[in-house]
Amino acid sequence: MGRKLLGRAAAGWTGLDRAVAGGVLALAFLSFGLYPLLLRPATGEEREVVVTAAGREVLRFPLVEQGGPRRYTVQGKISRLVIEVARGRVRLAEEEPLCPHRICLLTGWIHRPGQAIICVPNQVVIEVRGRRGAEIDAVSY
Repeated sequence: MGRKLLGRAAAGWTGLDRAVAGGVLALAFLSFGLYPLLLRPATGEEREVVVTAAGREVLRFPLVEQGGPRRYTVQGKISRLVIEVARGRVRLAEEEPLCPHRICLLTGWIHRPGQAIICVPNQVVIEVRGRRGAEIDAVSY
């Protein structure tokens, strides 16, 4: 009996083995192909940018796909920050050289609800929110 099992394994893959392996590969390629599509905001989803400085809201505007690039200037605790909006995305474009590490500049473009750019020395938060309200993504216990 041991020789039969060993002989079968040595003979190669069966039709069922090939079907299972093909299914796993197809699911892997499908999931990698859909991943970028799932990261995009839903069409028609209304998003807005809320900017707070020192805990107070100083700016709020809709985040839309159309329209040319826009720039807003916000005064932080130690320097001015320039916020750039283009193609449904927002980023911190520049700031005066007083922010020591410039981590907020390195964050880059954000566009999904829940994403934020935070400049701790300036006490400024730039946050993308969905107008439908915050939806719970997952709960962990």
